[in-house]
Amino acid sequence: MSKLYPLSFRPIFKEKVWGGNKLNTKFGLNLGSLSNCGEAWLLSALPGNHSLAATGWLKGNTLKELTEIYMDDLLGEKVYKSFGDTFPMLIKLLDTREWLSVQVHPDQKYTNCHNLSLPKSELWYVLDADPQSELFIGLNPGVDRDYFLSHLQADKLGMVLKKQKVTAGDVFYIPAGCIHALGPGIVLAEIQMASDDTFRIFDWDRQGSLASKRELHLEQALEVIDFSAPGAHQVIPRTDATSVISPSGSPFRVSVLHLTSSTFKNYEHLGSFVIYLCIGGSADIVSDAGCAKIQTGRCVLIPASLDEIQIIPVNEVRILEISMNESSVENSNL
Repeated sequence: MSKLYPLSFRPIFKEKVWGGNKLNTKFGLNLGSLSNCGEAWLLSALPGNHSLAATGWLKGNTLKELTEIYMDDLLGEKVYKSFGDTFPMLIKLLDTREWLSVQVHPDQKYTNCHNLSLPKSELWYVLDADPQSELFIGLNPGVDRDYFLSHLQADKLGMVLKKQKVTAGDVFYIPAGCIHALGPGIVLAEIQMASDDTFRIFDWDRQGSLASKRELHLEQALEVIDFSAPGAHQVIPRTDATSVISPSGSPFRVSVLHLTSSTFKNYEHLGSFVIYLCIGGSADIVSDAGCAKIQTGRCVLIPASLDEIQIIPVNEVRILEISMNESSVENSNL
């Protein structure tokens, strides 16, 4: 069997009532006929949304098929032991022309009780933002269930949510159970666990053909909102070449690589696949089994069987380096 190599995939584009066209105008992605493209799924093995390999002798195979065939060679021994042939992550780009719904994602307890897939925590890296862009993230101090419901019923939900200004380079970590909503004028990279379970609480009373299909899930949301939590963690990247931007309790580990010259990376003892998501510039990813090109808004999957790769910048490049958090995999507390 031929050796696995750095894998590129074709994006899957999603029309959303709140979406725009910046993924085309700013990042060069071909959106086809979509006029409200809110999401580009760069790496997915979710049912009905299978990323297709775009290059090499595995071209045309889905990520799900590759995971089932190559198992721990693709995922890593510890990751495969925890997740089996389920690829555990989902990588997206988002473009918000309007407010997203106020929403929350299920935690481990809820997914266990209701036979859902994985609990959904996510990390946002802001790629572009309009001068007035903002978001809601977490609850204001002292907000309990009754206070929250009274403000929701009075159409004053914004008064109990934390509002945050947004600029390019900001990083936000949203654990399962944290209420949140993205505002207009934002393009970001979203790193999350492989789940599409979202409970909408409020959708801005939108009208139109796209909006009419969007139901609310208040009953489910109230089961998972963490009213005792201090809120989501905003993490600001440091300015050195390699910066870890995900909190220690995250199920995944995300670092920023800022490179101007050729760099070797050794993953022999990592025990996980690695995803490179380019957030600026371009580079060649080279290994003894093959190579891949990466540029802004694209990602490359490094199989766990590849111990060493070389990143050769074509120009100054910034890359998000993403892998499973070893401690979270070992504890199976995702």
